[in-house]
Amino acid sequence: MDRKISQRLASLGAALALVGGVSIAAAAPAQAADYNVSIAQYCAQNVASGTGSPSLATNINNRWDGWRCGTRAGLVGVNVALACKQQVSPSAVAVVVNQSASGWRCRV
Repeated sequence: MDRKISQRLASLGAALALVGGVSIAAAAPAQAADYNVSIAQYCAQNVASGTGSPSLATNINNRWDGWRCGTRAGLVGVNVALACKQQVSPSAVAVVVNQSASGWRCRV
């Protein structure tokens, strides 16, 4: 009888070790975090307007890819990757999460 108990305990121990090892190997990687980005802040800080006022953010098509900075000379493209690095983290990357004008996020 003691031998059966020993065998069951050994089997249980092996099963627990296997399960513990599998759960460690199957652990999910850390999730990336998304942060908002201010196109208005980017324009004001990075694009000269040609006047005494900061350049203004405008969207020409109400989509994620329509952002421009308005200057005295016309519209200038926005570097959303640079905006993310300046506003969130040097390691942040710009990602599109939807097709709307508010579709940009900075992911770290």
